[in-house]
Amino acid sequence: MIKMTTEEMVDRYKAGESLEAIGDAAGCAMFTVRERLRRAGVPRRPKGTPPDISKDAQILELVAGGLSTYQMAFVMNCSRTNIRRRLTRLAVCK
Repeated sequence: MIKMTTEEMVDRYKAGESLEAIGDAAGCAMFTVRERLRRAGVPRRPKGTPPDISKDAQILELVAGGLSTYQMAFVMNCSRTNIRRRLTRLAVCK
């Protein structure tokens, strides 16, 4: 059962969240999220869309606070994979 309405998915996507993160939060595959967004008439962001810098700053604060990737993902409401990718891009870890 999907734990999120299409409207919530649209709002989160427009706020910059990834399909994967929305799918994780909704308990469904990112393909399901993408299809719901398509049916709602939401245009896809181009590949390589710049990441949200404010989220990077928040992640760096969480790292400084000693949180694990699991804890950071919970706080940021996204996947651990998303956290690890951002940490790698920020050169915090390899």
